[in-house]
Amino acid sequence: MRIGLDFDNTIVCYDEAFHTLALEHKAIPADLPRKKEDVKAYLQAQGRNDFWTELQGFAYGPRMETATVFPGFEQFLSEAKSKNLEIFIVSHRSPRPYSGLDCDLHEAAKTWLQNRAWYQNGQIKPAQIFFEATKTGKIDKIKSLNLDVFVDDLPEILAHEDFPERTRKILFCPSGVVEKWTGSLVRSWSEISPILKLT
Repeated sequence: MRIGLDFDNTIVCYDEAFHTLALEHKAIPADLPRKKEDVKAYLQAQGRNDFWTELQGFAYGPRMETATVFPGFEQFLSEAKSKNLEIFIVSHRSPRPYSGLDCDLHEAAKTWLQNRAWYQNGQIKPAQIFFEATKTGKIDKIKSLNLDVFVDDLPEILAHEDFPERTRKILFCPSGVVEKWTGSLVRSWSEISPILKLT
């Protein structure tokens, strides 16, 4: 089985990173829940969408090392590798931020990966990791890899008209709240292994 995984907000959790950054800029109250979506909603309600966009440049760039791995991912990876399954990362990630500071967002992601033990021990190999500049490029890569399963946090990717029909779609949604999605949905990585019969 060939399993494809999205990267940002699927493997990588930015809840703490965004909360900390926003606090440093005194842009949110200290008691705001430590969730990326709560930070986003608060800033947008304050009419600060431009600042939110700039904040993303920091979180996905020079401050990416403060981002964490979603709970259960390492266990899922171990279970998948114990079955000799092939794991790929296919991500849509802009090469540079849309506004604010100028940095290489692809290199930031690669550095973050290089600092993870599961990357260092070869559980996911560099040749199986792809950062695409556009959503179209991401979907084309998923097609070309002939994946059996793809896990993503964005319904618009999985429901895209060009998404390959043969590839099973799993929506990763920790909140469990999503509109207009009737396919497979998991709230945590621990729910994926039973679906794929890894345990």
